[in-house]
Amino acid sequence: MAEPFDLVLVDLQLPEDDWFWQDPNYGVYWLSISAVYETMPPPAEYYWGWKTREHFYNDDVVRIWMPSAPTVGGLPFIEGEPILPGWDMAFELTTHECFPVDHINKNPDILNNYLPDYNTWASVGYPRCWCSAAYQTAPPTAYYGSDYQCRGDTDGLFEGRGLNAKYVVLADNNLLGAAYQVIVSDPTWIANPTWICADFDHKAEGRGINKKWVTLADNNILSTYYQAVVGATPSCFP
Repeated sequence: MAEPFDLVLVDLQLPEDDWFWQDPNYGVYWLSISAVYETMPPPAEYYWGWKTREHFYNDDVVRIWMPSAPTVGGLPFIEGEPILPGWDMAFELTTHECFPVDHINKNPDILNNYLPDYNTWASVGYPRCWCSAAYQTAPPTAYYGSDYQCRGDTDGLFEGRGLNAKYVVLADNNLLGAAYQVIVSDPTWIANPTWICADFDHKAEGRGINKKWVTLADNNILSTYYQAVVGATPSCFP
C-alpha cells in the first residue's frame, strides 16, 4: 500500500479585474494550473501536483512541459503529454451568478423555454433574495438568498429554532406592506431595491411605468405561510 499524502482543497474567488473574457470567435480553451515556488528546484517534501479522476470529458488531461507559465496572449501550447488512459483533472469552475433553480426550464431539451424566466430575473437586477440559501452573500442592494422566498420570506432570516423555526414573519410582512402596489416609476420603489424581495411569484401586473411587482398574489402567498413552522413551509427548490 502506498504511503498516504496530504491533499489540499483550494477555493479561489477571482476579482473581476482578473477575469478572462472569452473571445466569441473561439470555443475551446485549455485551463493551465501550476505552482509558483520561491526557490527552484521546489522542496521535495512539498512537491506540488494536481489530483486527477478516472473519467474525462472530450479529451484527456495533459501534462504541459512548455510553456511552463502560460499567459493570455502569450505562447501557445508547445509540448506536453496526455495522462492515459482517459484521465481528467479534478477541479470545478463556478460563478457567483445565482440563477434561481425554480426558474430553470424542466425540459432542458427545449433550451429557449427558460429564457423568459431568466430575463425576468435579470430585468429586476438579479436579486439574490430570489436564489437559494446556498448563496448567502449579498451586495448592498439585495437581501440574502432563501429557500422559502417564494413562500413569503424576504430576507433569508428566521425566528425560533429547529422544527419551530419560522421563515415568514413580521419583518417579511412589513416589507411586503411597504412595497405593496407600488409602481416601478415611483421614487420610493427606485430608492428601495430590496422591495423586489416581496415579489414572491416573480410576476408583475401592468406595463411600462405603471408596472407593479408586489401585488395581491404576493400578499396571498405570504398570508398562506405567515408564522408557519418550517415543516409546514415547502422549499422553493427541488
